[in-house]
Amino acid sequence: MNIKNYTSSVAASKSQIKIEQLLIEIGAMGISKEYKDKKISAISFSIIVDGTKLFYELPVDVEEVYNVLIKKTYKRPTQIQSDNVLAQSERTTWKLLSEWVEIQCSMILMRQGKPEQMFFQYMLNADGNTLYEVARENNFKALNP
Repeated sequence: MNIKNYTSSVAASKSQIKIEQLLIEIGAMGISKEYKDKKISAISFSIIVDGTKLFYELPVDVEEVYNVLIKKTYKRPTQIQSDNVLAQSERTTWKLLSEWVEIQCSMILMRQGKPEQMFFQYMLNADGNTLYEVARENNFKALNP
């Protein structure tokens, strides 16, 4: 299987802007960004559902994409090659998230799901953990009868 967007030339900032525009289109409010090492590591947003404000966080992990791409591309990369793969990893990571968000928003706009449903795994609880993280920490026990 080929890795989607592993050669993307779209700047990470362009993908980030597109994500924000898509989220606004489905009614998101209060969009913000989290930073790690002076790079955006997540886009957070809120939506109001039945009078309740719900919070979401869409994270990316450029380092993990880098680990996949560097192993796929080089046995012993030079510093320049490593830097190039890191830059590519950032573009690829954000392009993948942008396309995923676009699909979720299209499903919402076509009334195939609601925002709270389509982004459910990224919803934050009161402790700031995503619902996926909570389920994972509990070995998915609440999901298995």
